[in-house]
Amino acid sequence: MTETVSKQFGPDWQESFLEILSSFKGGSEMTPLGSRLFCRNRHHEPGELMWFHGLRAPLSSANLQNVGEELASTPHPDLLAFLKFANGAHLFGHTINLFGFTNRITDRSLDGAWDRPISLRYGNQVERVLGQPDDAICLGSMMAGYHSNSPIYLFPCGKVVLVTHHDFNRVAKEWPSFEVMLASEAERLSEYFDTDGKPVGGEYDHLLPELADWEHFRAAEYVEREHEKRLTSRLRKAVNSLWSKT
Repeated sequence: MTETVSKQFGPDWQESFLEILSSFKGGSEMTPLGSRLFCRNRHHEPGELMWFHGLRAPLSSANLQNVGEELASTPHPDLLAFLKFANGAHLFGHTINLFGFTNRITDRSLDGAWDRPISLRYGNQVERVLGQPDDAICLGSMMAGYHSNSPIYLFPCGKVVLVTHHDFNRVAKEWPSFEVMLASEAERLSEYFDTDGKPVGGEYDHLLPELADWEHFRAAEYVEREHEKRLTSRLRKAVNSLWSKT
């Protein structure tokens, strides 16, 4: 049986994608292990995320053969093609997180903080959510503010689906392929951040509608809880004050 080879993430796609990441200010850097970092966030406080985009060093051919160890299914050719380009990534300040292979790395160390991806085990063997087919591969997640991480799945047919954090059976967005998802989201998100990596507009403007609705709901819920706590605290102080005077 002939092994299927993906035609995605070719040289033209890579050049276009890297051009988007390189358009942000703050410079770029390559770690000794080969990870590529873009846009140092000077506006962040010390200890916070320092690079707006990060592409982990490409996975070698030898390690590509072991990727199936971290999945619950056979590796999809499109996933393997991406791992040859980058063994995981964080994009737009962790708005998009793509997992990578970490088990039995045979030809390089992963000691560098910017070189270690989040393992593909997450969402596939560990903490796999209910409701998705066994042959759907969790590629990573899309972070929606403080309240949720929405899983991204690659299906055998090649389509990529983002499901909502609050309902794993609810589709927030669907793309025909992995490379289309990455390219289109990079172009879309570029409109919501300035070249320094700072958000343009409201806190949730860059989120897809399904995710933004949930964030607005949870944010309002949080404000309401905090308001109730303050009222309760004031009432308790008033009651204690009255008791102290009797």
